[in-house]
Amino acid sequence: SIGKGFRIYHIPSGDLIIQASGAHDAPVTAIIPLYKALRIVTASDDSCVRIWGAASQTDLPPVLPGQVLKNNKKVKNGKRGRSDSNLLRRAGKTFNKPVCLGEMWGHSSSIECLIQLNEHSFATCGDDGLVILW
Repeated sequence: SIGKGFRIYHIPSGDLIIQASGAHDAPVTAIIPLYKALRIVTASDDSCVRIWGAASQTDLPPVLPGQVLKNNKKVKNGKRGRSDSNLLRRAGKTFNKPVCLGEMWGHSSSIECLIQLNEHSFATCGDDGLVILW
């Protein structure tokens, strides 16, 4: 997280693939992926949880783990957890701006912990002493 926003980098190439400035009204305290990294969940000192995704299928990150781009189409590369950074660079996208798909309120103060439980659920812990399962 970077202040009130967040960035996600493609580790092998170091390329910035997702960036959201001003994602929250206060500093972002935690971030996790959901739904095979098609959704991003952020928590913040503003006591809000936000779910982020792409505006459309064409706005998805150029390469997800285990995939590469070939002729601008996602295909499995057979190398689990790796992607071809040259193809990523040729995709012509340095980053995608995610869209806020929803806000979740339940805490009355800063959210300090965000834990992924499985691909579809997570828990938050706040300064208010609450643990909420979402």
